[in-house]
Amino acid sequence: MNPARQENIQQENCLDVKEIDCEFLPLIHDILKRVEKDPSDASSKNKESIEVGNKIQELNRKLEKAKEQVRVLRGIDLNPEEQKLQLTALKNQLALKKELIQKYKSFATVTNFLEAQKTGGGSGVAGITVNGGSGAGSGASLNGSGNATTAQAADSEN
Repeated sequence: MNPARQENIQQENCLDVKEIDCEFLPLIHDILKRVEKDPSDASSKNKESIEVGNKIQELNRKLEKAKEQVRVLRGIDLNPEEQKLQLTALKNQLALKKELIQKYKSFATVTNFLEAQKTGGGSGVAGITVNGGSGAGSGASLNGSGNATTAQAADSEN
């Protein structure tokens, strides 16, 4: 099997911390409550003993299942240094994405302003066009990347 496919299978088997079933307290409480009862007759003691034994087995199964789930947690195979590097990389990625979001928000505002200018919806700088279209005035335009260019700079390139 190729390594990329094997990695995809491993990622599919990975769990998130929120998905681990770790509700042990209700079972422990139930076990303790039954042990505290301590009935006086022998048949009731035997019945309670069997029920407590069943609850303990259920708790053990739940604990084993939780251990298995912890073993397949995402990132559990990384040592602390690798986890720190991954965390740093993810923080950098988040910062870049936030920066891009802010940049795109400002582009949306400029685009809305320029569209209003095209339809004659307000006063502003004359001669500004979007995506290299023609306009009167100074010949300034915004190219697809949002950078301002002038007609003179475009003429010098030709």
